[in-house]
Amino acid sequence: MNKLTGVLLIFVCALNPAQAITIQFDQPGKSVGIGDPFSLTVLGFDFPSTIGGGIDLSFDPSVVNIAAVTMNTALFEFSDPGTVDNTAGTLTDAYFNSLAAPSGDLEFMTIDFIATGAGTTQLVLAEGALAVFSDDNANQFGDQIDFVSSTVTVTAVPLPAAAWLMMSGIGVLGALARRLNS
Repeated sequence: MNKLTGVLLIFVCALNPAQAITIQFDQPGKSVGIGDPFSLTVLGFDFPSTIGGGIDLSFDPSVVNIAAVTMNTALFEFSDPGTVDNTAGTLTDAYFNSLAAPSGDLEFMTIDFIATGAGTTQLVLAEGALAVFSDDNANQFGDQIDFVSSTVTVTAVPLPAAAWLMMSGIGVLGALARRLNS
């Protein structure tokens, strides 16, 4: 190989970088009030032909809890929503498999949450310990996946000042009515 061919090969590789396989939520950040239910979908981007894999999730249970996990059964014939532990703040061993080996951009599951307390939590995605990502030749590629976290901020919804003013006005009217009747 001469120097010119080597330089051209390096140049072509630089122009066509390999795309990163990514798993992330459909929203990078979410703001909700205490008691609010909300849903986030776990998406995958730039996947090779995939026969399956698994996802774990960790979160702060004093801020959010998981209410339900719904797997994408239209894409994956075999799946399990995993085990939710709202005391520890984990979802473990949610897995999905398909004989069709889908590729490209994929929707894995939707997770329904409930906001339990004020604060901010990171929703940290990771590869499941029991079901590793594999292509249609059974080659594992989980170490090539970039798992992207999301942030949820839960705020206490304050009672507006107008409500306090109205309640005190009603109290004054009630006191005046009581004095006039006595």
